[in-house]
Amino acid sequence: MQNNKTSKSTGLKKIWREIKRPFKKGIWQTIVRLIARLFMSIFRPLIKQVFRAVVRAVVNDRKLAKQILSEEIAKREAGKPSLVCLPHWREHWEGYFQSVSLDELSRRKEVLKSNMDIASREAVEYLFNFRWDEFTNMDNIVLRSPDEVLFGKAIFPEFRREKDEIRKIYAQYKCPYSIPHVEACIPMGCGLKYMPEQVLNDYISGKDIIDGGGWCGDTSMMFMEYDVRNVYCFEPHPKVFESLKKVLSDNEDVLRRRKSKIIPVQCALGNGKGSGTFYSGTDTNLDFGGGLNRPAQGMKCEVEIVSIDDFVREHNLTVGMIKLDVEGSEYDVIKGALNTIKKQHPVLCISLYHTARDFFEIKPMLDDLDLGYKFMVRQFSRFDDWMEYNLLAYTQ
Repeated sequence: MQNNKTSKSTGLKKIWREIKRPFKKGIWQTIVRLIARLFMSIFRPLIKQVFRAVVRAVVNDRKLAKQILSEEIAKREAGKPSLVCLPHWREHWEGYFQSVSLDELSRRKEVLKSNMDIASREAVEYLFNFRWDEFTNMDNIVLRSPDEVLFGKAIFPEFRREKDEIRKIYAQYKCPYSIPHVEACIPMGCGLKYMPEQVLNDYISGKDIIDGGGWCGDTSMMFMEYDVRNVYCFEPHPKVFESLKKVLSDNEDVLRRRKSKIIPVQCALGNGKGSGTFYSGTDTNLDFGGGLNRPAQGMKCEVEIVSIDDFVREHNLTVGMIKLDVEGSEYDVIKGALNTIKKQHPVLCISLYHTARDFFEIKPMLDDLDLGYKFMVRQFSRFDDWMEYNLLAYTQ
């Protein structure tokens, strides 16, 4: 039996040696080289195309950056609101920095960053440093390179992705859009794309949305992509309000039954009922940069003011989300919404970048309520360094 096993083993070894013999003479290396050549002949053209596409995209984006920058320079020279220079916002930050010591500012910044994720802490630090640098170099606030001013982060792939997302949305809805940083909010769903699925189901589906600073209705129409009950679109500017109604009318065939879910409200949000003077940067139908009791060149008018708490109580709303982009009045609006926030715990999307008070004090005010909110800070726009920073808050 042992002899048979030995002979069988020896026979298999001979066969295996014969199989390996050709490869010892270089045939295996030849096969590998042929496979490599075949691979390169197939994929080399594709690699070249990808490389050329990347180079072409970077060059085009650089051209686009310079084009936007030149347009913003022209706006500023004409005395119109510009992404590069909005003086009434700078004045708020400068006044705040002058009235608070650096040690206290550092303490408030750390309070703001507490219990946030890394991306939020980085966003807070970035905006603070940008504004502090601007404050300490007030005599040197001039246009720099396109990358430093409008494309400070130079994240061109994200820029292109956001533009593609915007095109998809506006291919569906007829909506005037020409302000890059406003467009950029849309792909993020005003923060809803950062929310866990459970939050969308529990707090957005079937609930009412407060859209503070509705502008031309673009964000309100975006909310129609979610299963909301109604969107109350607050826009106090009389000419913009007329444009808002026209946009909704132009999209009636697209919105269909959902159009009735968008309810325009010609009223400013604040910390109570009353009236106030609304100033706009320019006298145009699609103005932006205006606000309550903040003098600026252009149009001014008297508007009604209502608090979210009063409006919610009077209309018996079940609020799932409060979105605020009200040009520096966010702090007062939140103070007028505290009862709603305490009772209903809505998702919050609040602009932080207009004034230093909004930036430093809104989050601690909400945190002191001890409602279990989780906080994030995200910059929706890739078009500039200091705009569209938003505080997102939600409970689970």
